Amino acid sequence: MRRFWTKQEEDYLRVSLPTKTIKHIANHLNRTPSAVKNKLTDLGIKVSDYRTKIIEYRSDGWTATELKFLQKNAGILTSIQIAEKLNRTVHSVKMKARYHNLALQINPWTEEDIDLLGTLVKQGMNWKEIASVFERTEDACRRKHAYIYK
Repeated sequence: MRRFWTKQEEDYLRVSLPTKTIKHIANHLNRTPSAVKNKLTDLGIKVSDYRTKIIEYRSDGWTATELKFLQKNAGILTSIQIAEKLNRTVHSVKMKARYHNLALQINPWTEEDIDLLGTLVKQGMNWKEIASVFERTEDACRRKHAYIYK
C-alpha cells in the first residue's frame, strides 16, 4: 500500500540530506532508501548538488566538538561506537583518526608484547597457550604474528 509523504517528512528530507545518508534518512522516516530517492527525484532535488553545498559549507565536515570527542574516546570506545555517537560512518572515523595520528585500537600491542609473541612462537608454544598469556584470542595472536613476522 502506498504511503503519501507529509510536509514534515519532506522538510526533514531537505534538512537532513546535506549531512545524513539516504539510508539513515530512510530509517528515520521508516521508508525504504528507494522511496527516499524517488521522492528526491519528484522534488527535483539532486543529491550531488546538496553534497557539494555542504562540502563547501563545512571545510572538512568535522566540528571542533566532534574532533574533541574522537580524541577523548580513541582507544576507549570502538570505532563503531564512536561512529554511532557522532552519526558518522566507521570509515570517516577511521580516516579522521589516522589523519590526527590517533590509535583507535582499545588494547594495542606494545613492542614488548610483539617481542614476547615472537619468542613464545619460537619456543613452540601452541596458540591456545600464547593467547592465554596475552589474554587475547588465538586468532588475534595468530594474525599479529603473521603480520609482523612473515
